[in-house]
Amino acid sequence: MKLAEGLPVPFAIFHKTEKMLKFIKYHMASIQDIEIFPIISFLLFFSLFITIIVQVVMMRKTTVSEISSLPLNDATDSEHIS
Repeated sequence: MKLAEGLPVPFAIFHKTEKMLKFIKYHMASIQDIEIFPIISFLLFFSLFITIIVQVVMMRKTTVSEISSLPLNDATDSEHIS
């Protein structure tokens, strides 16, 4: 299977993607103070990751055992049905 440019499909898709990335890169470079966005994204991800880790570590043993047995409980168990 070939596209109009005569390149095999994976190479033609890569070629189109490369053109699009150059287009986006040019416009992203023209935005003032754009370098702060990756830093903000990293800080949000890292803070969420750390928050989840702290929450899991601080969880009570009874809660952990209750959550771990949930997939094994029957659906007729009235204790866990909301």
